[in-house]
Amino acid sequence: MLKTKLKQEKTNRDVLLEEKNAFATAARIKYYDIVLDHGRGAMVTDIEGNDYIDLLASASSTNTGHAHPRVVQAIQEQAAKMIQYTPAYFANSQAARLAPRLAELAPISGPVEMVWGNSGSDANDAIIKFARAYTGRQYIISFTGAYHGSTYGSMSLSGVSLNMTRKMGPMLPGVVKVPFPSPWERLTNESDEAFVERMFHQFMLPFETYLPVDEVA
Repeated sequence: MLKTKLKQEKTNRDVLLEEKNAFATAARIKYYDIVLDHGRGAMVTDIEGNDYIDLLASASSTNTGHAHPRVVQAIQEQAAKMIQYTPAYFANSQAARLAPRLAELAPISGPVEMVWGNSGSDANDAIIKFARAYTGRQYIISFTGAYHGSTYGSMSLSGVSLNMTRKMGPMLPGVVKVPFPSPWERLTNESDEAFVERMFHQFMLPFETYLPVDEVA
């Protein structure tokens, strides 16, 4: 927190208590009792007038900064024409122009086709479907300690916290997790070669014991 301005009529705690009656608190990872009100650039301000440097960038969704003038203008102009129309049924001019620009950014050689999504979570759900449909194979590999999202499929891929899956099983079948070769797993006095060999052995163990490599999507 950078500074405190004159307090408003309600405090952060007041609003959180009001919200508690209608909001499922399990849906939020609670770090601080802060209720954000507005932002500008890299700064966000809570309802009490306290300013903070936003190092989270709304989980990376506001990398251009809060209330960037060009972004605000573009949103206002587009909202006056059409706020949204699902691409599942009709094309729209803005999406049609944006699609090839996004395809050009993909780090893929050869033809690229894209699909619109709502979030990173449903994008990973889509990848599971695409991989299985294209390859005809069932198994998906992910790393322990990874976070891929909070929808059912992406949550099944994630291995970052027991709280994500507790009492929600069974998870999506066919997902196999292997240890991530983190340098934090390196043993005292372990050489580079020994560390790499040990991590590679852990990675290969499923394929050598129970997971047919030709059934991995």
